[in-house]
Amino acid sequence: MFNILKRILNSGLAKPVDWFVNAVTSVKSDSGLRVTGMSAMSLPPVFYAVRKISGHVAQLPLCVHQRLPEGGAVKAYSHPAYRLMKTRPNPYMTAAQFKETLMAHALIWGNGKAAIIRDSLGRPLELLIINPTQSTTVYELGKKLHTVALDKNDRVNLYEGDYTVRTLVIDDDDVLHIPGIGVNGTTGLQLFEIAKNAIGLGLAAEKASNKDFANSSKPGILLEAPRNAFRDQKQADEFVAGFNTWHRGLDNVGKVGLLRENMKIHTVSHSANDAQWVEQRKFQRQEIAMLFGLESILGDDESVSYNSMEQKNLAYLSNCLMPWLVRIEQECDEKLLSGRQKRADSHYWKFNTAALLRADFKSTIEALGVAISHRIMSPNEAREKIDLNPYDGGDRYENPAITPGAPGETDEPADEPEEPVDANSLAVVAHLEHRLKVEAEHVLRAAGNSGNYVSWLDRFYDSRWLKTMENACENLGGSREIGTRHCEQSKQELLEIAGSVTIDGLADAVAEVVEKWPSRAQNLAQEILKGELTNV
Repeated sequence: MFNILKRILNSGLAKPVDWFVNAVTSVKSDSGLRVTGMSAMSLPPVFYAVRKISGHVAQLPLCVHQRLPEGGAVKAYSHPAYRLMKTRPNPYMTAAQFKETLMAHALIWGNGKAAIIRDSLGRPLELLIINPTQSTTVYELGKKLHTVALDKNDRVNLYEGDYTVRTLVIDDDDVLHIPGIGVNGTTGLQLFEIAKNAIGLGLAAEKASNKDFANSSKPGILLEAPRNAFRDQKQADEFVAGFNTWHRGLDNVGKVGLLRENMKIHTVSHSANDAQWVEQRKFQRQEIAMLFGLESILGDDESVSYNSMEQKNLAYLSNCLMPWLVRIEQECDEKLLSGRQKRADSHYWKFNTAALLRADFKSTIEALGVAISHRIMSPNEAREKIDLNPYDGGDRYENPAITPGAPGETDEPADEPEEPVDANSLAVVAHLEHRLKVEAEHVLRAAGNSGNYVSWLDRFYDSRWLKTMENACENLGGSREIGTRHCEQSKQELLEIAGSVTIDGLADAVAEVVEKWPSRAQNLAQEILKGELTNV
């Protein structure tokens, strides 16, 4: 299951109290303020940068792919770790929450960590976030380990029981570790520590501004009274109070005032020091942006400009996000793939960054049109990019701008005229190919996620897919019996596989079978069009 080594940390490792204090102790900046991870997050530019980067990492799909023998790859729905990064890594977090939290820890504390809970066969079952303020990375006898101080209600206890010393040592093989920039190549430096002066200056400037406003050190106007205008302090206070009552507030805007006895009014304007103060706050935003690799930040009017939002997002992806995405992909390859999959290089993890690079609708349509014309994408693949449903016959890689037979035509009759293409037959085959592709995706996904595959096959074919195929065959002009025979054959093939392989090899065996299913569409189409029952 979960390979955790319970040790008392004073034998070869730092004492629990020592590393825990070192992890949570703040660092003092030259401004005089002590900076911690949480106080750094309270600075708006830092919070904006963390929220932007971690939020984008959270929204990008991260999927495991399986390479195909003929080239290319498909999503490995049956892989045990697929759902962890796609839907729910643990019972109390969504995949987006998990990735966002892991990324925020890596940005501020230099290390994002998650414990990998495995079953008896070593397959990942859960990913549990480790609090960076309660964890550190150490080496013992050349082996990388992660020490974790646990609360009595921590979920990891469910897998290891109660402890006398509430400190665990976890093997690096069981920790998804995303480090930032570091000096030893294995652990990242805490941002609030290496940038303590830049962050401390920002916190000090905020504190000074708050104190300034709280003390009202700069009134908006000053009244100048002639000598001996007020005989005592009471008269002066009464005059100022009456002046404020008459002019202060939104309801009194525009009211006419009267000054008597040579009294004068002076407006207090911003000084050069005030302007320099504002400029300093702006420079602090730019410094924070540089720390996180952002080329622009809100409130910065001097950042790099781009011709389009697509170019801006591309620069942001290349200069800021991509180094983090590669780190996460490679760590998932190392920790969430089996040894056999890594040796065969049959699987890999990949982020889908297409959402960030999406252009305006007009440019998107033009780009997809070029991809279809050059046979890079089929029409249905292009429609999927803009969230449209597929249509029958849209899976063919054809150039719609080219009509057959135009170049090289002659008036001389051919020796053997080509048989005309039956458009109806092509439409029936395309529709059936799509149906069989959907059927293959369902049974392949269930082979990796269903606890009882045989029971799932009964439910799927008897209560759902049988009716779907019968209706499809009938709507195409054939007999419902054709759909019945097809479902019986598919179910029988899968039942034979389920009874002849182990649980670990079920998904691979099913994948080999369903890979050939689209070729059955031609025989089904012949049965429907000719009304004959052929051997499928």
